[in-house]
Amino acid sequence: MFHHFSDELLDEFSNYLNVVDYPDGTLLTEINSHFFDGKTAFLILLEGEVDVQSPQQDSTQVPIVRVMHPGEAIGLVSLREEVPHTATCVTRDASRVGHIYKEDLERIEKENPTLAAAIEFMIAHQLSRDLRMCNRRLANALAGGLSQQELPKFISR
Repeated sequence: MFHHFSDELLDEFSNYLNVVDYPDGTLLTEINSHFFDGKTAFLILLEGEVDVQSPQQDSTQVPIVRVMHPGEAIGLVSLREEVPHTATCVTRDASRVGHIYKEDLERIEKENPTLAAAIEFMIAHQLSRDLRMCNRRLANALAGGLSQQELPKFISR
């Protein structure tokens, strides 16, 4: 995710990053919540893995939608659109996570436009990758005969 950052930009970025170590099973975000640690933030997985879960209305099971790996970000849509989280994220193992709070991102945009542009590019890259993944899942489901009851799994509210 940071391959387009120069060493200088990485150093500058690290000044804004709040790094926290979490044990396995830690709830990072919860579906329909707005905040992380009482603040609006996006999270960057630095080490470990995170399960992205989305409960189904007709089941007590909570399916794992995907597993996130180091370099991926959590909470991008919630941060930018100021909407509740669309999934629950739980650490799969001991994980190191960097937090960028909304007020820090706003400060970066004012103080360091070059770094802000690099972060926006990183966000756009991940959102593009996420959209392609969702499109593949939907296309596969449609090709397999997606029923009316299954359609809500693919539509964000």
